[in-house]
Amino acid sequence: MKKLPLFPLLAALCLLSPPALLPSLFAAARPLTPENDAPNIAAATPTTVRIIIGETRDFSDDSPRGQQPVSTAATVAQLTTQFSFLSGKIEFFRRDGRLLAPDDIPAAGDKIVATSPPPKPISDETDGRTKKIREEIARRLAARGGAEDKTAPRTYDIETIESALAGRLMLYSSTGKFPPAIAANEASDLTLYFTAGQRSPGATVTISVPAGINVTMDNAFVRIAERDEVPLGGLAGTAAGTVAITGDAKTGQTITFAGLDLRPPHKPDVRLRISGVQLAREGAYAFKSTYTTAEPKKLTSPGTRSEQALLFVIDRNPETRKTKAYGIDIPPEASH
Repeated sequence: MKKLPLFPLLAALCLLSPPALLPSLFAAARPLTPENDAPNIAAATPTTVRIIIGETRDFSDDSPRGQQPVSTAATVAQLTTQFSFLSGKIEFFRRDGRLLAPDDIPAAGDKIVATSPPPKPISDETDGRTKKIREEIARRLAARGGAEDKTAPRTYDIETIESALAGRLMLYSSTGKFPPAIAANEASDLTLYFTAGQRSPGATVTISVPAGINVTMDNAFVRIAERDEVPLGGLAGTAAGTVAITGDAKTGQTITFAGLDLRPPHKPDVRLRISGVQLAREGAYAFKSTYTTAEPKKLTSPGTRSEQALLFVIDRNPETRKTKAYGIDIPPEASH
């Protein structure tokens, strides 16, 4: 089985991260990086972490009528697990000079104190391309005045934003590669799986499709929750919701599903299959998603990294694509 080049993986990290994260490979101040599944984290910068607060209800069959809304805010223990250990170790949360307990709920103005993990040593067993990339990063850090002090604690200010919990978007291609990749100028089916971060009746889900892909009511098919798959043009006849497509293939399209009953838990809530996708330009194509709840309050998810997915269009020739970085600025010799 042929391996996908390392560079699309690096491109994914850059394209799916907030803009403030992009220079962090070489900057002294580093943000904490959320995990792929981090429903309570809206954003992270080199100095701040923005966490999500909101409301929901238990929409299960046996939930009591007239149930009061409950907060979706996460505890210290829950938030700690939502950061990647690769970007730092969470030491403690602090409020006005005192440490917060694991079951405390952080609020705006609190602090997170973290330290960086020790760098992984470069050994003789390290993959050649990986070693060269690490050496290149070290060289650039040295040119900018040296790497950060890995032992020094870093403090981040907590901000809060009222929104729905972040959902999850996953992309699969008919080639079976991961990350999802298709060869240039070859037709392939793409399947997107979207799962909302919290339950709600009457929900709206939007999926943004990158330029170059033409979605119509006839060439795309959807499955809502456990219902049967139907063409987009046939969704209205199922009573599962409605769908609209805006934009065009040249600039990008947005598919909006409205009136979805997302009270029962499903994984995924929306399964969208686009048939016959054929792209000529090599590189990364970003799909984005959000959803909006209707009860107990109208809240929209932040569209964070977990709600985005990348498709890579690559050179079908494995020999010539070895030297292609797909948007990552690394010297050509580091790609061998």
